[in-house]
Amino acid sequence: MRVHMRRRPYIGRVLLRFERSTLQQHAGTDTVVLRVLKIIEPIRTTDSNYDMRASVPVEGMLLEKLRRGVRGPISFDLNNLSNNMKDLGPFVNPSMPYIPPVPSVRPRRRVPVQTLDPRRLMPTDFVDVSNQKYVVLPITSPTSDINLLAGSTCLRFPPHSHGFLYYRREPSLPATTGEVRLRLTASNDPALFESGTDLVGRHGRPWGISLPQLLNSCNAPLKERLLLDKLVEPNFIRTLETSWANMRTGNKRAQTLHRLEDPFEVSLNKPLHVRLIAPHCTGPFSLPYLFKKSGNNYVYTGRMQVRFERSPLPEHVGTNTVVLRILKITEPIQALSPIAATCIKMPREGALFTYINRRMREECIFSLDLDNPKTKLLKLFARLV
Repeated sequence: MRVHMRRRPYIGRVLLRFERSTLQQHAGTDTVVLRVLKIIEPIRTTDSNYDMRASVPVEGMLLEKLRRGVRGPISFDLNNLSNNMKDLGPFVNPSMPYIPPVPSVRPRRRVPVQTLDPRRLMPTDFVDVSNQKYVVLPITSPTSDINLLAGSTCLRFPPHSHGFLYYRREPSLPATTGEVRLRLTASNDPALFESGTDLVGRHGRPWGISLPQLLNSCNAPLKERLLLDKLVEPNFIRTLETSWANMRTGNKRAQTLHRLEDPFEVSLNKPLHVRLIAPHCTGPFSLPYLFKKSGNNYVYTGRMQVRFERSPLPEHVGTNTVVLRILKITEPIQALSPIAATCIKMPREGALFTYINRRMREECIFSLDLDNPKTKLLKLFARLV
């Protein structure tokens, strides 16, 4: 039986099976329970209080829920079924042959990750997430396990993805740029950490869990581990949590900028959304129509790495104006319309993003006046006020 878990506190897909209960509290009764056979799609929490509501489904274990403050297996008494479960009675009745349950053997628990400080790593902190989409790892913190995702439900961690989780922050960059990364090593010897390399994602950037992402409830154990390791200051985390909670998160896949000049990736057939995260400024920033030109339609497809920068153009001297620099084409650009070139100039690496003013029939470099009230947040982020 396949069940799509759409209700709180989790979303995801699991393969379940009804089986006769062998639990002591069901002795002498006609009771069935649900066994989790396989995790089909990664399970994610949709509730900040998820650890208070139910147990995370685990392969081989019984499906559980909270009853009167106590966690216990979901069960159905075949002699006392509710209206929406009455069809189960004739299907599974006392005269049916006994359904042997899957042995209730709890999966072997890995040794917890003890630290995210690269200076204090031990061989037991070594983790292996090779070829997996979704990984649950134990970590020594008040809320126990951490969940690692390769990036999306259709991605897996690549082969040989083993090494040490650690917290990285460049001293020259803002404190908000810190993130948890995976340093790849050949074995569990911490001495190999310095010569190892960080795991890289599909777009060529290091895989990691950013500091703002660590504020989400599902990453609470990592945040607590960072505090226990004294890698981040409690006051800084509290300030960031307040700013993050008050921010309209907008597009969940929006990339994060910590400085105005930070590079980020855009799709030419999607709106531009970024999150501005800095100690002095936090908020979403969008340009939903930047790449829509022909009848409010997209004219190109492809991806490119860009960045905002102060305008070098003579007409912008003495003004707070920024332009969009194309740093790298990361996915081939193709026209979606025969008039694409008359709407947006074909992007090329190193150039400024340019559109075509069809009324004036001339090229116009895209620019943003930060003194415009609509771009006040970006101006504050750039520390121009």
